[in-house]
Amino acid sequence: MSQSKSLEQYQLIQKHAIKARSVFDLYGKELDSNLFKNFPKGCCRYSCELFGKWLQQNNIKNVEYVWGTKGSDYHAWLEVKDYILDITFDQFPENITKIYFSKNKNFYKQFTNQKRVAIELSKEFNKTYLGFEERMDDYDSSVGD
Repeated sequence: MSQSKSLEQYQLIQKHAIKARSVFDLYGKELDSNLFKNFPKGCCRYSCELFGKWLQQNNIKNVEYVWGTKGSDYHAWLEVKDYILDITFDQFPENITKIYFSKNKNFYKQFTNQKRVAIELSKEFNKTYLGFEERMDDYDSSVGD
């Protein structure tokens, strides 16, 4: 992939991440009041599954769901090629930005036993995904590019 094509892909993914975060901020409780009631805290798994699936459905290649543990807690994020993409980054008090999208993996080294798993939604989660997908589409038309 050429450098300009790679930059375009990076910018597109970053734009999608900002949009997804906005959708979760605005409509998370509407999508599922139990799962997203404290968004972003404790919502990394579900937001990664929804957003990861959406990225795949929108022709973003090489999207991986990754999770690791720190003590009895776990955290999940997406990886796209060499980049970490975390739309719940600010659930940790030391992080002031909402979204993390970088090749720097220092923060994520604290999560051990990291596992990469396929992004597959359970049947019960399909309705939530359809709502998320609709909100992503609506967000485009209501806010514009």
